Amino acid sequence: MFCMKSIIITIVLFLTSTLAMSSTLCPDGSYHPDGYCTICPDGTYVTTERCQLTPKGDYIRDEGTGQRLTPKGDYIPDTGSITMCPDGTYVAGKRCRLNPDGTYSGVN
Repeated sequence: MFCMKSIIITIVLFLTSTLAMSSTLCPDGSYHPDGYCTICPDGTYVTTERCQLTPKGDYIRDEGTGQRLTPKGDYIPDTGSITMCPDGTYVAGKRCRLNPDGTYSGVN
């Protein structure tokens, strides 16, 4: 019984540390795949050093590549590929990464 509890605790700690390394928790409670949490003028956080204003008036991360409009009408950085995640949101990147809060981030 003691051995089984130790194994379960070890697995939980491993999964928690893996999730923590894969995403950065920003002060507003959002998760981002990169190491940055830059606050934009509207109070949102992005994962680069600079914010980029979209035509809708919200901010996205500034990758220096411009921005693209997704089929849902949102703007994301133009990183070459747009991927639809299982929850129906679109991200910039080749695949979706599930964050601990249930949202998705794009990764290449």
